[in-house]
Amino acid sequence: QRGELTADKAEAIFVQVCDLDADDVWSLIQLGRLRFRLGRLESARTAFDAAMAKATDDDQRVSILAGQADIMLRVHDRAGAVAALQRMAALAEARSKADPADLILKANLVISLTRLSDVQMDAGQSAQARESITRALFMAIEIYKLQPDNSNAQLAASTGLNAGGKMHRVGNLAVAGQIYDMVLQVYDELQKTGLDQTDRTNFCVLRLMRGALAADQDNLQGALEEYKMALVAAEALNASDPGDQYYRGLLDDTLDRLGGVYSEMGDWAKARDAYQRSLVIARAASEASPTDLDQRRNIAIGYDRIGAMLMQEGKYIEADAAFRQAEAILAPPLQSNPGGLQPRADNAHIAWRLGVTAKARSDLAAAVASLTRAVDLQLSIVRDQADNRTYQRDL
Repeated sequence: QRGELTADKAEAIFVQVCDLDADDVWSLIQLGRLRFRLGRLESARTAFDAAMAKATDDDQRVSILAGQADIMLRVHDRAGAVAALQRMAALAEARSKADPADLILKANLVISLTRLSDVQMDAGQSAQARESITRALFMAIEIYKLQPDNSNAQLAASTGLNAGGKMHRVGNLAVAGQIYDMVLQVYDELQKTGLDQTDRTNFCVLRLMRGALAADQDNLQGALEEYKMALVAAEALNASDPGDQYYRGLLDDTLDRLGGVYSEMGDWAKARDAYQRSLVIARAASEASPTDLDQRRNIAIGYDRIGAMLMQEGKYIEADAAFRQAEAILAPPLQSNPGGLQPRADNAHIAWRLGVTAKARSDLAAAVASLTRAVDLQLSIVRDQADNRTYQRDL
């Protein structure tokens, strides 16, 4: 937490603790969390499962369910994650009602509601997600006011980040901005006593989210400044623990967003440089966690973005090569799951890219073949998702 140990060194210590006391449930939970951050999903699952088998109280079960849900989401088991988080929220709610004055129990409920709102939003249940996160935010602010220590400040800030992100996502930009300003004030208070790793991490996330809000308000210069501050923070976090998948992901996300702003500004070379740095990180993340399907997809996204910048620079042959690299990664998921929505959408997109590139190179036969494939895939999606305007627009 203080940044004195990297995640892999901390993991080794917790392995020793668990060997010395096999019934120490909290050490098994910490072991699972560390392995998750290192991208070792199966060994993390083993630790959480062992902890659940030995859990003696609901506080332990709430923490274990959160860890299990994280793993389920990473391997695309959304139904399992929703079930785990619903159980987690129900346990936290019951514990808090039994002792309303206990702020720790109330904080557990805040965390549970926040996590539940994440999967609700991803499942398209935006109304339920807003209800869950709004309740969590007011509760977190109440806890901070009752006991304004660093731990409760962190809870208020992290919940605020989540709430602001959801308001932003549903188009309520003014409310999102107000929440981000509140979170920034909390960090001003925390800086008086010094920021720990959690604070530095969330401060980086705050800069990313403020940058995204500025970009959506057509303030590209403001977005660029926020992302530059986020990049400094993300690089420092990643340097402190290169094996931590979360820090690596933050740096990757920051570079992607920087690339997007540079692209909007028409600075194709700087955008491509940011995307190429991001691609290096995505490859390393995939090598560290080969069972993580999202990491493989991130490599394809990187090639796609680099190809798009090469197109803007008029480098059509290099762009085609980048798109082919993306296609090679995206094709197997479609072959193994031809009815999958995401694999079809990904392959339709990259086929469209290849068609546009072929047309720019005056290879009209290749352009027709690729664009026909893109249309066929997109048609199949629209038939299954008839009410989705985004897929209709893509078609």
